[in-house]
Amino acid sequence: MASLDSSTMEQRWARAIEQWQRLLGEDGVLSEPSERQRVESATFATRQRVPVVLRPANRAEVQGCLRIASEHGVSLYPSSRGRNWGFGSRVPVEDLCGVLELGLMNRIIDFSEDMATITVEPGVTFQQVFDFLEERGSRLFFNVTGSSPWSSPVANALERGDGVGPYGDRTAHTCGLEVVLPDGRVVHTGMARFDGASTATLHRWGVGPSLDGLFAQSNLGIVTRMTFWLKPKPKVLQVVRFRVDDPERLAPLMDGMRQLWFEGTLRSSTGIWNDFRAFSSRRGFPWELGTPLRRDQLEAMISEGVWFGLTTVYSAHEKQAEGNVARLEEALGPLTDLLAIASRVEGDDVRDALIKGTSSMLAPFGDVNAAFKLMSGIPSVASQRSMYWRKRNASADFQTPEADRCGVIWACPLVPLHGRHAAEANAVVEGIILAHGFEPLLGWVIQQERVAYFLVLIIYDRDVPGEDDRAMACHDAILEACKTRGWIPWRLGIQSMQTLPAGRDDTDGVLREFKRLVDPQGILAPGRYVSG
Repeated sequence: MASLDSSTMEQRWARAIEQWQRLLGEDGVLSEPSERQRVESATFATRQRVPVVLRPANRAEVQGCLRIASEHGVSLYPSSRGRNWGFGSRVPVEDLCGVLELGLMNRIIDFSEDMATITVEPGVTFQQVFDFLEERGSRLFFNVTGSSPWSSPVANALERGDGVGPYGDRTAHTCGLEVVLPDGRVVHTGMARFDGASTATLHRWGVGPSLDGLFAQSNLGIVTRMTFWLKPKPKVLQVVRFRVDDPERLAPLMDGMRQLWFEGTLRSSTGIWNDFRAFSSRRGFPWELGTPLRRDQLEAMISEGVWFGLTTVYSAHEKQAEGNVARLEEALGPLTDLLAIASRVEGDDVRDALIKGTSSMLAPFGDVNAAFKLMSGIPSVASQRSMYWRKRNASADFQTPEADRCGVIWACPLVPLHGRHAAEANAVVEGIILAHGFEPLLGWVIQQERVAYFLVLIIYDRDVPGEDDRAMACHDAILEACKTRGWIPWRLGIQSMQTLPAGRDDTDGVLREFKRLVDPQGILAPGRYVSG
């Protein structure tokens, strides 16, 4: 939208707020300084000002909010649960956007035990889905994320976030989106566009051109419901833990992972964390050693291990599970210093078997029962401890990083699942982080055969003068180095929406045309992935 003088904008916002109050009631329109400050705060420095927070309770109210915004030429930025930590939380990309909080839209719309589907609104949380299934004694489970139990599956899918367990590529296992366009019109994707379609929650593509992808990582519409596919609980669940002590062996390990995925032995998300990342999720910073923590100091505390891995195998029969153990031992044994496979047959206790290594080498992995819970779809806050790595006084549940002034910034390059690329990317990024005076908290997530998600976590204390600027400079240097080598990010935060390289074709222009078509005034989430 064209820039206007401040008095004109104030008048527009005042008139819009008056209409929103009539639509949503006083409780649905929040403009107090404390509420605005809450949504203006992230886990890194932000300067965006938010004039108002709106809280619609249903699709019709979302439509009304957007129509009022369009009428008065003001912008809105949607947020489901606001736990997009490290990527901007709920802060808009651009200045002077109202925040449209969708947390009141928290209904589970539909559920099928037979077809393993669940349809939810954006305010529904991972914990809510788990409780829903447990209350019904369901034989199904929903794969969770390492983020908060009170984050939104819809938001996670729309950001193409990853999950643990099967269906780790969450976005690939959704369908039937209901979307409100910026002008208030509604579209349903796939077969859901037809009344009475028996496959509306079962088939991704429908018939004709598919619209689903337009609404992931975009600002072309607000998704107000989505169907997720669930998995049956397995007869045998096996948690596979492995460890590598030599950093030079990351390359052959990644090549081995590619083979296991290609052949189908692995079909569940695999996480591989370096020593700093694993340590940060287990305990607080050793302040007596000073900052930054050096690797030799860390090695003195954990003794051994540079890379720690965790994956899961889900089997319908014990014989199938036995075959998986044999294949994993054959493939991973030569590539690792520790290989342990813990099995739980339905109704029995966990049986932990060391394939390679000693029991003392398992110490950095923690309680195996916690891994079984996470891989069974039980939400956990365990991994969020890393956000408080550089804070001396952590909150009890690790759930308020913005208020606690935790510095958290993610960078997410996408790298070919190939040993040479992984080793080079790791060396490049680790060098940049060390040069900026932070610990390299690095991880890899593999959830398909050909690419690996490189998860780079920059953790600091926002109360230390100058750290915000230094951390963001580190983030920018990482993305620039990765971009020049062809490792383009697979996910962006508000801090990195403008960091992508120029396209080599007409894609950017076509996307801008789509944006102008559905949002001619640019009122929905300006600057988010698709520029105006």
